[in-house]
Amino acid sequence: MKLSKLNLSKWFTWPIFLGTSLLAGQPALASFLFYLTPMISNLSPVGKDASGAFQVVNASQDESVAVELYLAKREVGINGEETYVREIAEEDFLLYPPQTFLKPGEAQTVRVSWLGDPEPSHELAYRLIAEQVPLDTDSQSTKSDNQQINITTLVRYAGSIYITPEDALPKVILESAVHQKREGGGDQLVLTFNNQGTAHTLLQDLTLTISSKEQPSKSVQLMPEDLKGVSGENILAAHQRRFLIPWPSELPVGEVDVSFDYE
Repeated sequence: MKLSKLNLSKWFTWPIFLGTSLLAGQPALASFLFYLTPMISNLSPVGKDASGAFQVVNASQDESVAVELYLAKREVGINGEETYVREIAEEDFLLYPPQTFLKPGEAQTVRVSWLGDPEPSHELAYRLIAEQVPLDTDSQSTKSDNQQINITTLVRYAGSIYITPEDALPKVILESAVHQKREGGGDQLVLTFNNQGTAHTLLQDLTLTISSKEQPSKSVQLMPEDLKGVSGENILAAHQRRFLIPWPSELPVGEVDVSFDYE
């Protein structure tokens, strides 16, 4: 959940999965709650499975909500930063309806149809964005230094859509594992994974076995709980991801051999 400090709007950015409510303990915001389902969808680039359906649901019992939807091409940088290009997706999809107004408890079915390349060389990743559109009743007024400020509370979902060719599969290799000094001191291991395959994958339940090249008898195995921020991370097809982890204290600093496994 991110709260903007640079403007007067409060944006609540939800993760790409549904789980424990981020609004727990904040009943004042409950009336603004809506959700998008499903949050992940795989479509075929051709045929009857090139279309899918989502639902926007107003879970509030006393407030209406207006929602705008749009699609964006998704790119993930080597360090995990995401960028979206809306213009590309607008040419590749038919989305209907792009806006909806929901009374309390109402739901709207949204259809997404792929119109792009029927034979992509690898899986393509997109986001379906659902954003709450401000209504007059959503704004709260407050005063600061004798000036009135209108604060608007908004909710934003980012679902995942994958255009997946037939027989697409991930193929992840560990391209490099090198030592670097951390800013301010300390040692780190820099891991660079490369998904050379044609489908995305999650590094679910990742384990690493690390051995010193200079002292092969010195080795350590890191389990998923040791690899927070790495285990479970998404690597898109034809993308690289780089992760930094603390240098294992059991190993001398230097060159290492690393093998990995994941579900």
